[in-house]
Amino acid sequence: MTMTRDSGLRIATSVAGLALLVAPMARAEDVAQLAKELTQLVRDASSATRAQIMVLGTFHFAGSGTDDIKTGSAGMLTPERQAQIADVVERLKAFRPTKVAVEAPKESEDQINQEFQAYRQGDFELPENEIHQLGFRLAKTLGHEKLYGIDADGRWLEPRIDLEKYAREHAQTALLRDPAEAGFSAVLRKDAELRRRLNLAEYLALLNSAPVLRLHHAIYLHGKLAIGDESRYPGADGFVSHWYNRNLRIYGNLLRISQGKDDRILVIIGAGHAAILRPLLEVSTHFEPVSPLAILGHPEAGR
Repeated sequence: MTMTRDSGLRIATSVAGLALLVAPMARAEDVAQLAKELTQLVRDASSATRAQIMVLGTFHFAGSGTDDIKTGSAGMLTPERQAQIADVVERLKAFRPTKVAVEAPKESEDQINQEFQAYRQGDFELPENEIHQLGFRLAKTLGHEKLYGIDADGRWLEPRIDLEKYAREHAQTALLRDPAEAGFSAVLRKDAELRRRLNLAEYLALLNSAPVLRLHHAIYLHGKLAIGDESRYPGADGFVSHWYNRNLRIYGNLLRISQGKDDRILVIIGAGHAAILRPLLEVSTHFEPVSPLAILGHPEAGR
């Protein structure tokens, strides 16, 4: 068999290519080090300084008739629950927050702080609400002058479409009934039982554990998002887009109140929000997230 110069080059090139495929590009520890260097490069080259931020996902103490998942009062004004609230407030002090941000619209901030000033003077009785029971108590104990409202209304994509009507008209009614919904219903029933049985610190640790936060996130990613076709996405463009937009606006409000590395911001907000805010804060170059699990007494709960 006679080998030409061209065939020899092709064989050599093939062998070299095979060697690249089978040889590791870099050792695992080298890749890990490079990843650290890239991350550090962003921080070193940026003028942004990161504020420490702790997101405490909560439930609505007084219940909620407006949320997609409606709940009743949790009886937080009983002596037993009041003692548990005092315990959680004492634990939160360990974070030493410089700002307390709460799930109240920015436009309600003045009203919230009028109530807070009255509470500081002993002229306001705290209602059954986590903003007051946790936020007001903690801010007063720390000597803060005000609280920060960071909630916002999300923006709906237009045109707004009646999802059920659209599904009926486009032979997609089967997508309105997601088989996973039975599982989420079972979780909600169990959650109501645990809320009654566990003390407040234990239940908040459960709410803020990574597996439960993932459930709070997953509940919005059901089959209804599949409704539509390649030209229209009423499932994706409806409530879920509104929900994500609302949380992005909350993140924007947090950016506005942050003053960098000297700040330690405590966010008291519904656990459904925490499920989206946590991932945003974890990748943000403006914040350094701190888990609430350790101060709640359950440092391993999120693993």
